Amino acid sequence: MRHSRIFLNTRNIGEQDTLSNFINNLDFIPNSFGHQYNNPLAVCEDRIIGDFEIIYVTAGESDVTIAGEEYICGSGDIVFIPPFTRHKIQTPAGNPHDNYWIHFEVFPIHRHEEFIAAMKSCSSYKTQILFPSEATYLYGLLESRTLQRLPGGISMLKTVLTNSGSHTWLQTGGFIYWQ
Repeated sequence: MRHSRIFLNTRNIGEQDTLSNFINNLDFIPNSFGHQYNNPLAVCEDRIIGDFEIIYVTAGESDVTIAGEEYICGSGDIVFIPPFTRHKIQTPAGNPHDNYWIHFEVFPIHRHEEFIAAMKSCSSYKTQILFPSEATYLYGLLESRTLQRLPGGISMLKTVLTNSGSHTWLQTGGFIYWQ
C-alpha cells in the first residue's frame, strides 16, 4: 500500500488572505448590541440610521426590507445594513425571530464602499453564516467583554465579520473592489 504525504506551506497564507488583511486594516467601534427573542413586538419601523448594523437570525423569522428589497430571514441568516440606508425589520406574530444584532462604526470612512462590497453577497444584503455556533459564542464573548470593560471585543467582531465575509467570498469568487 502506498502512502502519500501532503505538505502545506503556511508561510505566505497571511499575505494571500486578502479578506482578513482587509478587515484587519479597518477599525471597528461597536455602538450597541442586543438579543431579541420570542417577542412579536420587537420590530423597527421604516428608519435610517448612521451606523452599520448586522442582524444574525438564530430562529424564527425576520422580514427585513433594505433599500426597498425584502428579505425573508430564518435560522442561520445574516443581514448586513449599511449606514444611511432606509430599512425596516418585522417579525410574524406566529413565528417571532430570535436574533442577535450589533450596531458599529467602521474607520477609515473612505473605505466604507469597499467594506459594503465585501459584506454584500452576490448583490444581496443577506447571506448565510458559515459557523453559526461559533458566531453565537463570539457574540456572547463580545457582550460579556464589553459589559465588563475587558479587552478583546473588537477582535471578536472582526472574526465574525471575516466569517460572514468568507461566505460571500466563496459565493462570488472574490470582491470587485479588492486589489
